[in-house]
Amino acid sequence: MSAERRSFVRKETVKEKQKFFSDFYYIPIILGSQDIFPILWKNTVMDKITFGNRLKDLRKERGLGQVQLAKELGVGKSIVSLWELDASEPTLSKLIAISKFFKVSIDYLAGFED
Repeated sequence: MSAERRSFVRKETVKEKQKFFSDFYYIPIILGSQDIFPILWKNTVMDKITFGNRLKDLRKERGLGQVQLAKELGVGKSIVSLWELDASEPTLSKLIAISKFFKVSIDYLAGFED
């Protein structure tokens, strides 16, 4: 391969790499935002009162494990875990059951009341 051809191939490769990385430059910011902006992350995401946080706090106040709470509500332990991680939300009937079990309002569980 001639020197001209090698030079041309190298330039193409560099340009392709630059285009590839310029198309995805935002990914590290999204994936590592908690590392890059810890104060912003803490104030906007970590301090939010979510249903999962409320449920976990109520469960721990009663001294219950996830398995015990799941049995009381008639669901599986994995469902309680998903609720506490805010990866899933309960149905209205389960939300009412949770509210009655802990003797709190649905607004409290949803984070609308303190």
